[in-house]
This record gives sequence, structure tokens and C-alpha cells, in this order.
Amino acid sequence: MTHSIEIPPAAARAAAGLAAPGTGRFSGSGAKSYDARIRRLVPGYSVLQELIAPVLAARIGRGAASILLSGAGTGAELSELAFQSTQWCFTAVDPAADMLAIAGRRAEMLGCLEQVDFRVSTLGEYTPLHRHDAALSVLVAHFLPDTGEKARYFADLADRLRPGAPLILADLGLLFEDATRPAFSRWIESVAPDPSLAARTVERMAEDFHPVSEARLAELLETAGFAPPVRFFQALDIAGYLTERC
Repeated sequence: MTHSIEIPPAAARAAAGLAAPGTGRFSGSGAKSYDARIRRLVPGYSVLQELIAPVLAARIGRGAASILLSGAGTGAELSELAFQSTQWCFTAVDPAADMLAIAGRRAEMLGCLEQVDFRVSTLGEYTPLHRHDAALSVLVAHFLPDTGEKARYFADLADRLRPGAPLILADLGLLFEDATRPAFSRWIESVAPDPSLAARTVERMAEDFHPVSEARLAELLETAGFAPPVRFFQALDIAGYLTERC
């Protein structure tokens, strides 16, 4: 297992931060401040991270397994997963090289660097040597519009998993809202240091985030080849689901 950070030629645009809206927030100083920022802005973030590892272990056990981390970012999931099994191997895929560099340092501190293969790439550009035994996609799909990109992303996940492989998915959804203002927006207002920053954050969310209802999520996953998702976590509009490749 290699632990170098590989940048395939086809991923050059992604590595340069041109792959998705808002990618600039995931490079340079944006990458360095990501962990602190996400813990402040996403309700229940720490609890979600703590739940992912036992939910996954309950499905695949602690024997040898190949786990795809799609949109791995700074490798936050590794902090919990690394202690589950030394036989788990991870492929961390993300278009932001600066984020993966932080993930690499995190893996080194955790002592699991030899278990991780880092790929600077979009999921669609990543070609695995074999299908994975499980996958995680945490706070990724909500950035993709439901105009074909979200469906294609789920199809790409399905193509990279063996039949029966579990997928843990967590995103901002349309779960707990009134007719005019999502509860998540009110959360942002409560944790932002000043009203102007809260307003800018909510405005940027409206531009960059593309949440869907649970019914629409189930439809997208079914079309891609997944079983109906089961929700195992919710904090306002942030929810975590477990599904599997059919």
C-alpha cells in the first residue's frame, strides 16, 4: 500500500481547485481552517464522526477490508476509523491537494499512514484496481446540483463498490424546516460571531449547497444501484445514512 499523494494527469483541474463550486475554500488558508470551521458550523459534527466508525464496523467487521473515502478532505474520519482495525485499508480521494496534505499529516500522527492511499482526484476520475468493500461520503454530495451531477456521483460510488458493500452517507438535507427558513440557517445565525457574517454564510450556502429531501435521496440512490437508506443520525438538517450496493 502506497501512502504518497498521487495526482493523476486527468485530475489537474481538480488539484488546481477548479473542479467544483467553492473549491477555493478547500485550499491554502481555507484548508488550514477547515476543521475548526466545520466543527463550528455543522451541528452534531463530532457526534456524527464518532458514530461512523462503529456503524461501519458493525457491517463489515474488523477483518481485512478496502474502504473508499470519497471527498476525504482533511481525513477527519480517519481519527475514528484508524482505531477500529489495523487490517482496514483506505483510499482517500479528494480534488483538493491541500486538504489531502492535511489528511496525510493526520494519518501520520495517528500511526495509520501505511494504511492509506491518497488520490488527488474527483471520484469520477478515480479508477480503482478493484471494487471496494465499503465507502464513506461525508458532507460531499450536498455540493452537487440535482440536475444530473448528484445522480452521476452516486452512480460513480456504486461502480466502485462490490455488491453488498455498505455506503455511509452524510449531508445537508431538507429534513427540518418551515415554509420559509430552514432550521440550519437559524443554527448558522446562532453560532456566527456577528450578524453580517451569518448573513454571508447563509447566502453562500444558498449558492453552493443543493440539499434534497429524504424521498429524493432514496430515489437517487435506488437509481444508482443502492438499497433504501436508513438514517442513523440527525442534527437539524444534517443527517447520516447507511445504505448498501445492491
